Amino acid sequence: MKYVHRSFFLVLIFAASCSIPTKIKGAKAPEHISIIEAYTQSKLSGLEDGETETGRHIVVLWKAKTYPTTFFWRGEAGWLPCKIQKAHRISKRQPGIPQGIDYQTERNGIETISAGDTILLTVLRGGKYPVPEIVTDDIKNRLFYQTAGSDWLSIPVGHFVKKPDISMP
Repeated sequence: MKYVHRSFFLVLIFAASCSIPTKIKGAKAPEHISIIEAYTQSKLSGLEDGETETGRHIVVLWKAKTYPTTFFWRGEAGWLPCKIQKAHRISKRQPGIPQGIDYQTERNGIETISAGDTILLTVLRGGKYPVPEIVTDDIKNRLFYQTAGSDWLSIPVGHFVKKPDISMP
């Protein structure tokens, strides 16, 4: 009877450990950030021979008092830097803004980002950047970021929605 209780107890511990979400060693919970949306969108060139450019974008709400210093996307294509832009959702479409563009960005530096701001992150292609030790090969589909003086922090990004193409003039 004693062995049955031990076996049951071990099975219970094993089952509980399988249901605990995986945490990245050294990465904290995403208290600074929340995902508003993640999408891919293609820009169609207005030129006959022009190339179509498809980009990955992640829109986040920044909650921290200090501004972010860097963002990296860890997806299937590796460790890629992100362009950081303070953004505002377009509520009234102005002339000259093509259909399909939902956010207008500011040219200000990242130092102006504060709690409550919306940030548009564009995943950039190319470049060779050292991957931090805490980011193992099995970690995918996460947005990594740092604030001044912080360790690497991360948040999982779910499904990227495909938005309608943008036709450029």
